[in-house]
Amino acid sequence: MDIRELVCEIKCDSKDITRNQILEMGDIFSGSIYYSDNALSWIQFNLVNKEKMSYILGDINDNPGVRFEIQVYVSNPKKV
Repeated sequence: MDIRELVCEIKCDSKDITRNQILEMGDIFSGSIYYSDNALSWIQFNLVNKEKMSYILGDINDNPGVRFEIQVYVSNPKKV
C-alpha cells in the first residue's frame, strides 16, 4: 500500500528558497513553477520523485522572478 502524506506547500520566489532546500523537504512533489510573469512561461508536474524534481529544477534558481507553487509529500509518514 502506497501512503503519502502532505508535509508542506511551497509558495515563494526563487530568491527565498534554494533547489536543495526544496529537495530536502520530501520524497514526492506536485505543483507548478512559473519562470516569469509571462502567463505562457510555466511548467506543471504531478507526483514526481526527487530525481525527476531535481531535473525539473535544474538551474532555475539562478533566474530572478521564478515563482514556486509546490506541494511536498513523504512516502513514509514516520519520516516527519
